[in-house]
Amino acid sequence: MKKRLCALILIFVILLAACAPAQDLASIFAPRQPPTLGSWEGNIFTSEHLGLRIDMLDGWVAYTDAELAEFSGFDAALLENRQDFWELTDGMRVTDIDIWNPETFANIMILYEPFYTIADRMMPASQLNEFEAELWFDELNARGDDRHVTVTISDTPVRIGDHYWYYFDTASFFYPEDFTAYTRHFHSVQHGFGMIIFIDYYCSYSETLEEIMSMFSPL
Repeated sequence: MKKRLCALILIFVILLAACAPAQDLASIFAPRQPPTLGSWEGNIFTSEHLGLRIDMLDGWVAYTDAELAEFSGFDAALLENRQDFWELTDGMRVTDIDIWNPETFANIMILYEPFYTIADRMMPASQLNEFEAELWFDELNARGDDRHVTVTISDTPVRIGDHYWYYFDTASFFYPEDFTAYTRHFHSVQHGFGMIIFIDYYCSYSETLEEIMSMFSPL
């Protein structure tokens, strides 16, 4: 019985290696390494984990840790225990930063999502990006028939900070209001965590994507 079990495990490992060329088995089965949450100094947000900083433009404001905790569904007091934070939040998607312009409604968020299953941990960033793009397309269309939604997926990653990110763009044209809302979603994967940068902006009265991205710089 033990020999049969060992043989089945060996076959399973071989299949994993064949099905996950983008990642080696060591990274798939290695303990997750939780990201370190970023910090603020004035209007500058710094993420050592991502190797980037965000200098907020005039007029932008940041949600507090307490507000971010409420959005994510956990007690803000957990943020005081950074060492055990990810275990205490029980695997929830966590927002590290959420900033926006109250006048134009443009928005930037950075989120982390822990992966627990082997299937999730085998998923490369490009596949995660495509999966999220399909979810967003379906979700935006389900919000009403007063819009026309398009999704454009990039096959080429871009470097932001210390990481390479795949991304997709959405455009939602609303009628009869006759305006378009845009989003850009960046996705990367490292050490058992999905990393997401979300940007939301609007045509005609919002900052452009280029102006929003100008807030990002490497450390």
